[in-house]
Amino acid sequence: MKRLLQVPLQAFGAILLVMFTVSLAYGQATVQYRLEQVPIPEGFFVNDFNNQNLVVGHSRYTDGETVVLYDHDGVLGAPRSTWSLDDLIDVSDEFSSASILDINESGQFVAYLKRDDGTDESILVDLYDTGGSLSPTWRYLNVPASSGLSYAKRINDLGEVLGQFVDDVSGDTHAFLLDSTNPSSTPVVLTDPTTGMPIAIRAPDLLRLNNLGQVSGNTYIETDFGYGISFGGFRLTPSVEMLLTPLSETLRTATIRDMNDFGEMTGEALVAVTGSGRKGKTTTSLRGIRFDETGYEFLPPAVPVRGRDINNAGDVLGSIDTTDGSREAQFLVHDSNLIYLDDVVTGVPGDEDFWHAATDFYHQHMNDRDATGYGHVFARAGVVVTTGKGRNQTTTSETRYFILTPELP
Repeated sequence: MKRLLQVPLQAFGAILLVMFTVSLAYGQATVQYRLEQVPIPEGFFVNDFNNQNLVVGHSRYTDGETVVLYDHDGVLGAPRSTWSLDDLIDVSDEFSSASILDINESGQFVAYLKRDDGTDESILVDLYDTGGSLSPTWRYLNVPASSGLSYAKRINDLGEVLGQFVDDVSGDTHAFLLDSTNPSSTPVVLTDPTTGMPIAIRAPDLLRLNNLGQVSGNTYIETDFGYGISFGGFRLTPSVEMLLTPLSETLRTATIRDMNDFGEMTGEALVAVTGSGRKGKTTTSLRGIRFDETGYEFLPPAVPVRGRDINNAGDVLGSIDTTDGSREAQFLVHDSNLIYLDDVVTGVPGDEDFWHAATDFYHQHMNDRDATGYGHVFARAGVVVTTGKGRNQTTTSETRYFILTPELP
């Protein structure tokens, strides 16, 4: 695993300059990403994207059919096909909506089913039988009882399941682990190994589970530098240790958005910059970070950056606001090289034009490296156009979904 360097803030600008120069000389010349629009219905909410280019989530067509899976390469059937849950398993009519929340590399996924009365169920689906043939089977998962949300949301390649639930007494959201290989297993609430207390989860949508059984997420942290309760990221090795992002007067808050199978994490931190404001006052800036047990490092460049996804090679997919604030752009940090995707995407003119005009990107995901040495990227891009003023102002929007395939020259 690549070790991380804890970067002194005052050295950050010089390091960024070096990394940016390296990327121009080498990073951007080594790869092109073929941009391909995919036939996913507008409004599809993406939850995961695995190494077989299977995309899972949920949406609805106008006829009410729920789409939960997109198969780009034809792993399950025809290439570039969409699937509803009813296409895979026999779903009871009592459920009015369904969503696949995570899929592993063995074809197991966890799904969330909801009834019209608001009650719900979590299920585990195995797409393949023991011989490797497509023959889906499913069963309910045993999640904690709660008057609020309680459901399974992540599954790793070992069949371990991570979920969340609301504690009826405290009102806090907690996380749990479940051994899906044992149908009679009961959920284990995640606790801080130091205090033995359940961990209060902030932003539970960002909970992650890797193949080491480690869990990453975000929680509330008591600080001793005058800011009271703040929030930061954590990586939990159950019953062993809980690693927290090192908050300080400089690193005010931190949010962890993703973790790979080596325990490396990415996200963003709110960083205080002394003397950067008017009359030398301290201001804050959002910086992308990569973090593990050896410390943290900032991601280039030195403007508001968000780390969105990290693969097993340590490559980070992120987003950056343009200097005029008009749009969001996508970048990769690959082998310490900074690559702006705007500079390396190729495709049919209509797709390229839409990509470069996109004002927002949602649900960015990157899988592991293929033979080119780069991971495939999935992104939902949106263009929002506002015309007129006052009562005559109108806003229109359009969303498209893209898979970016790495190609070497």
